[in-house]
Amino acid sequence: MIADYFCWRQEDSHRNSLSAYCYWTLRNNGFNAKQTTETIERMSQSDKNELLFRYGINYNDLPSLQKHGIGIFNKEMIRQGYNTVTQKTVDYVRNELFMENELMIREEYRMFLRRFLMNFRSYGKP
Repeated sequence: MIADYFCWRQEDSHRNSLSAYCYWTLRNNGFNAKQTTETIERMSQSDKNELLFRYGINYNDLPSLQKHGIGIFNKEMIRQGYNTVTQKTVDYVRNELFMENELMIREEYRMFLRRFLMNFRSYGKP
């Protein structure tokens, strides 16, 4: 299912983000590339969080977009315009590019994806 793929990608991005923070924290503190890679490749997620905490970084306090990424999609928006023929204000629907910087996680993200995909299937567009 498509939602499963996007959920997996979000989790993978989260793991990669945590590893990257650890990698560059160690590199910036005197470790060479080989030492850094060997150190973090054997660590669990909780060990990586502890490593960052020892260097004064609380991973949980970092901005969501750095941990979970962002979402970019088309969204139907109702706008107002002026019809010069009828001389009246009219509402119209416009698809606009929307960027979500605070993606939800886990089951809430999965439900968001399901609603989004169901809407896409029903109308042929998001």
